[in-house]
Amino acid sequence: MTDEEFESFMKKAQAFYDTQANESSEETDDSSSSDDSDDDDFPSIEVHSGD
Repeated sequence: MTDEEFESFMKKAQAFYDTQANESSEETDDSSSSDDSDDDDFPSIEVHSGD
């Protein structure tokens, strides 16, 4: 994948993410509760050193 292809893909991905975020924020009036649940959808990645 070239740099140009990668940048194009990332722009599409960002546009898609923005669209999804806008749709989900419009569905609920209480945005603070939806923000709290976002952590469950994307668990953090743990990095372990070789120690």
